[in-house]
Amino acid sequence: MDRLKDLTLLKKDKYFALGWKFVILCLIILVGLFVYVTGGTTSFVHLMYIPIF
Repeated sequence: MDRLKDLTLLKKDKYFALGWKFVILCLIILVGLFVYVTGGTTSFVHLMYIPIF
């Protein structure tokens, strides 16, 4: 019976991790587009540290 609980917890953690990966991917894309629009050579390049962190 305890193994069934472990499997359901793993399933919830799997979706939680998948959600965070999606959020990070969206942040990378949005910051990348912002840096591209602003020219790419300004201090906005340092915003890429946010999704990496």
